[in-house]
Parts: sequence; structure tokens; C-alpha cells
Amino acid sequence: GAGAQEQGAADSSPRADGERRRQTWPVQEAMIQFPSHWLLNFLLLLLLLLLHNSVASSKLLVHSPLNNVTYRPFVFFLLLLEVDQPDQDRRYELKVSVVNGDEVIYDDFFLLSSQWPQLRRPLKMSATGPHTLHVLLKDVGGGGEVEQRIHFEVQEPEIVLPTEFVQHQQSLLLQKFPFTSTRVVVIAPTWLGGRERREPIRAQWSRTAMDGQQALLFFVIGEYERDAIQLHQQQKEELMKEMQEHWDMIVTSCPDYDESYSSQSKEQYYWGAAVTSSTTCKMLEACKFLSRNFNFEHMVRIGDDAYFNVQLFLDSTFPSSRLYMGRMNWPSPHEPLLSAKDLYGIREWPEYAIGAGYVLSHDVVRLVAQLEASGIPLRKTAPEDVIFAIWLMPFEIPRLHTEHIFNHPDVVAASDPNRGFCSVESLIVHYVNRTHFEEIRLSDGVMLCRQNHDKVVSFSFAGDELEAAPSDLGTISAGESRALRIVPDNISIKMPTTLLVHVIPAGQADYVVAHAKMPDVTELEVMLQIAHPGRYEVEVTIVEGQEEFWGHPRWKKSLLVV
Repeated sequence: GAGAQEQGAADSSPRADGERRRQTWPVQEAMIQFPSHWLLNFLLLLLLLLLHNSVASSKLLVHSPLNNVTYRPFVFFLLLLEVDQPDQDRRYELKVSVVNGDEVIYDDFFLLSSQWPQLRRPLKMSATGPHTLHVLLKDVGGGGEVEQRIHFEVQEPEIVLPTEFVQHQQSLLLQKFPFTSTRVVVIAPTWLGGRERREPIRAQWSRTAMDGQQALLFFVIGEYERDAIQLHQQQKEELMKEMQEHWDMIVTSCPDYDESYSSQSKEQYYWGAAVTSSTTCKMLEACKFLSRNFNFEHMVRIGDDAYFNVQLFLDSTFPSSRLYMGRMNWPSPHEPLLSAKDLYGIREWPEYAIGAGYVLSHDVVRLVAQLEASGIPLRKTAPEDVIFAIWLMPFEIPRLHTEHIFNHPDVVAASDPNRGFCSVESLIVHYVNRTHFEEIRLSDGVMLCRQNHDKVVSFSFAGDELEAAPSDLGTISAGESRALRIVPDNISIKMPTTLLVHVIPAGQADYVVAHAKMPDVTELEVMLQIAHPGRYEVEVTIVEGQEEFWGHPRWKKSLLVV
């Protein structure tokens, strides 16, 4: 040690210091170069690890809407995991566990590959409270592993209680109505971001110049984006602005949007069975609000993408009590997407009115509004149309079927059993857009479909011009035989097509006087002989396919018999 100190003291001279610098410079240069290479290698290694982790993390997709979603206990929901773009001839080990606090609820191990990249596992939680899904994906070939933790809630559903914000908005709405009695109330469950859907319905409603004491229209929205996430301030301001413009919106303490199962996939029904449906919740809360504050004969539930012929409804007669009318589906086409056995312990769904729309009498609305009066909540899952029918199952309420409610023929496939054709009898047409609303005939408010435009049928009496009269076909004498000439044009012959000719006496049931199969004939001559004077309607109907039902394209002309 002393020798080293002396050597250090001797080297402290200027000459010795210069010598030392000349001797040690190459060493210092080498020392500087070595850390730079080491640091570069370290950074490259770190970058490779990051890239590896990012590639590995992109391989695991969690399709189930779990994050920040509340599920109900004792109901199956579908756990759906997928390896995205798996390497060929590679195997992946997947470990899945669900933890509630310190208790492991579910724990299992699976092998996935490019041939079997998905895991589909129905799960049912019995414990309530916060849960954590832990998934660990490992590449058997040594490519690393990916770990994800997702938190979700399992809670017993409760009765929806209006918040202070909802109570205030409902109070403001009621102050704008000087009357509380009307013949029919029309409601359309919708969501805050769906204003572009509401505007065409409002425009149609304004064109009818409908008296509020005859019919009222309300849109039903929710206070929450989903679960307990409230609308933020800007959304509330948008809501209040639109409400003050139209005063036709009922605010409820329901989820505003079914984000958790909004994807158009068959798994949506599993997810919808385990969470609260915004549409089902809004329907129930609207029944409560309307039964408390309005007197009405009927309520019509439509979609915010549906056309409703309000004038036709008011001109028609319906049962005043125990009415549940719609386009009834049974057996349910939802099977096996939504398991009736898993959800309710029943073999199949009951007969129900499809979601296009349905009509209820006032007593049925009040019955539904009181179903939670005991303090026990109703199950408000999806799909709303089926669940509503389940609510009515214990009661003596007949299901009344109508073909006048259907899905728009331009939108759905020809194989859709709920597809219909627009006519003067169309009551509710589902899946319509702004363009379809522009096809409403201004003279009578009837919506025309493309099928009405691309098929042409002209008919008139052959021979001399008839005497002019306040009718489309003119005037004929009672007992006189006249030939009615019918010429169809642009009629599809891809399927069996029938032309029907009806004569409809005023106040009497219609009857068929002639029919012809196409393309066997290119035109049809019908001999009409009407014995009794009066006003009649001559109607020509095109029926495509084997079934004959009200809803096919038809053309009517009036006839005066003297």
C-alpha cells in the first residue's frame, strides 16, 4: 500500500502526468468502447423482448365482454377466448382461472392450436362480488407466455329506482302536457346516440298532424352508458337540449346501450342472458311511468328503426282489454342460441311477438307495471321480446297474431320468416332507414316498399268508356256483366306467382272472384256481375310463393254500382 502511494506521488509531476495520459489513453478508449457495445447489445435485447411480448400479447383475444360488466349469479355466460393468427404446427397451453376474493371459483387447463384456436366455455358464478379472470397463454414451442387479468362483477339484480336526475327530467316532461288522456301511446326504446333514427319518425309523426289527445309518441332512453357508468355532463347536456326541442323523451334509470352484447354474433344471446338488457329495462320502466301518469286505451311498442301507421291504427278496432298483439313466433327461432333450459329451466320459449313491435291494452300495461310491487325484481335480460312474453305467461292473456307487422322486404333475406310486403294494411314495418321513410305516400301515410314500385298491375273495364263517376273504375249497372281486363307487368316468375282478384262490398267480407297462375297467362279478363247497388272496391293482389297472407303487394280501385 505504501509503495502504491509513493508511486502515485511520484507520478504527480507534470512530465509523469503526460506520460501517464499517453499510456492510459488507449485503455480509456477501450473502456469507453466496451460499455457502448454492451449497452447497444442490451438495448437490442430489450427491444427484442418487447417486440416478442407485444407479438405474444396480440395472440390472445378475449371476446367475452367482461371488463367492468356486471353479471347476475346462477346464470350461464359464455367465456370465449381465441389465439389470434396462431403459428402453424404450434401448440399453446392455456390456463384459465376465476377468483372471487381468495376463493378459486374455476380453474382449468386447455391445449389450443391453429386447428383449434378458440376456447368456448359456459361459466356460471354462484358467489356475488368482484371477480377476476386470470388467463395465461404459453407457447409450447418456447415463444414465451402472455398473462391477462380482467375484473368483473357478479351481483343480484335489484329493482330500478329513478335517480334524482331521472325524476327531474320526468317531472319536466309531464309539465309540458296539459292533458293526460289519449287513445294510444307509442313508445320506442332508443339510445342517446341514436338521434338520426329518431328524426325520421318525428318527421313522419309531424306530417300526420296528429292530435295529442288521439296519439302520443315517446322515445325511451337510459341514464347510464352501461351498468353503473353514468352519462357524462356533455351527454346530459345533449339529452336536455334534444328533450327541450321535442318533449318526447322518457328518461329512465336503465343502461342506455347494450354494449356488452351488441355484436351481431350468436354469442350475443349468451351474454345478453347474463346481464341487464337496456331494451327490456326501458320497456318495464316505460310501463311504470305511463301507467302512473297517463290514461290511454292502448300502448304500441315499436323500434327506433320502425315505421308505424298511426292513422291506420286509429281507424281500426282492437280489443279494449287483455290484448297482446304482434307477429307471433313459435317455436322460437332463437334456439339454441339462447338456452331456455339454462336460463329458465323450460324446454322452449313461449309464443311471443317479435321485436318489430307489438300492441298492448291498458290493463296489460298496468299489470306489467305492478309486477315488481312485491319488492322482488323481474328478470330483465335479453332478448326483450321473448322476456316480455315470459312475464305474461301465468296470466290469461291471449296471443293475437297479425301479418301486418313484419320486417322490411328490402332489408332482410327472402328466407326470413318475418319478412313481409308493404300494403295499405301495413301497421308496423321493421328495419327501415331514412330512405324508406321517404317512400311514405303523402296522401294516406302508407309506406311503399321496392316491391310496390317494380311490379305494375293495370286494370280497367274492356270496351267502351264507362260513364264518368266519382270512382276509379267508373259506374256499372247492377246485374250487368262487364269484362275487367287485368294486365300485369314486370312480375317475377322465379317462384309460383298468383294473381287474385277480390271484390270488396262496403261493410261486407271480401270474396275472391277469380285467380290465375303466372306465367300461364300474361293478362286476365274477369267477368264481373254485381247484383246489388253500392260502392265496391276491386282489388288485385300478387302472391309470390305458396303462402297466401295479407301483406302482399296489392292494387285497389273503387267501383260504383247503380
